[in-house]
Amino acid sequence: MLEERNVYDAILRGGKDIAHVHVADSNRLAPGLGMLDWEKIVFRLERIGYNGYISIEARIEPDLDTFLRIGIETLLPLIT
Repeated sequence: MLEERNVYDAILRGGKDIAHVHVADSNRLAPGLGMLDWEKIVFRLERIGYNGYISIEARIEPDLDTFLRIGIETLLPLIT
């Protein structure tokens, strides 16, 4: 979905065919460091019945601690 103009609609189109989810924000940094609406993304994943893993696959910037902290702070409340 990297090339999709609308990632939110792409999730719905992919539906049950989505087997793995690897995420990065709009600038390829950790979730929460860009402009994507992560609440909307997780809602769409729930809507299609996705219950697999979500892996952060992004550039580690500005440093590893910040990357992990912000990525976890952004996603964890939405998936627990």
